[in-house]
Amino acid sequence: MQDIQDPGPARAPLVMVSREDCIAAGECARIAPAVFDQDDADGTVLLREGFTSADPQLRKQIRHAVAACPAGALDLVEDD
Repeated sequence: MQDIQDPGPARAPLVMVSREDCIAAGECARIAPAVFDQDDADGTVLLREGFTSADPQLRKQIRHAVAACPAGALDLVEDD
């Protein structure tokens, strides 16, 4: 199962997570806590609601979190 952030009309980049691939390392939540959280039950990644990945600083954190994920469970799809 993948959680996908709806980019809305502004066409912000899509943030996708695969909980099946997640190994609960927590790097994403440490690097970008406004975007990623961990499930209390098993530690796997959760995508928070209410953030905008169009924000340049937050987008930088998301890119860092995607690159740091040891399981490759995160993806950022950008139009630019």
